Amino acid sequence: MLLKHTLLYLPAQFVGPLFQLLAMIVWTHVVDEHTLGVITLITATHELLQIGFLAWWSQYALRFLGRYQDADDAPRFYRTENAVLLVSIALQSAAIVGILLLVIAPGARADLLLAAVAYVITRSLNVYIGERARAQQTAILQPHAFRRHAGHFVHGLFER
Repeated sequence: MLLKHTLLYLPAQFVGPLFQLLAMIVWTHVVDEHTLGVITLITATHELLQIGFLAWWSQYALRFLGRYQDADDAPRFYRTENAVLLVSIALQSAAIVGILLLVIAPGARADLLLAAVAYVITRSLNVYIGERARAQQTAILQPHAFRRHAGHFVHGLFER
């Protein structure tokens, strides 16, 4: 069982950081020092925001998701999950814009702000979906697992 879980989840633990490392290597050759510094600070700031605004829910889902898998409790969990994700992403987006304008790059243009917000949204959802897959003991790299997790998220958005 340990070997199975290692083979299922170990790639997911390396793929994200590997792509961040590759992106930094590419950015060092494409952008100037100031821009690279801004990108690095945005990435680091988001990691801290992720810990403060969403890691607690990821830990809750990892620990207690099994309780809500019967037919009656699952929709309630998905609604709560969507509310937490939307509020967390909204707070993280507002925080990254505030920190960017006040600390990292005062006078930043709208395109940088939009790129930072897009980064926060996509990275938060990707990290959470990976954690959620781990909670359900499915490999997110399997296409059917990704469709199921994304489907629950979309379904919860439109359910009353």
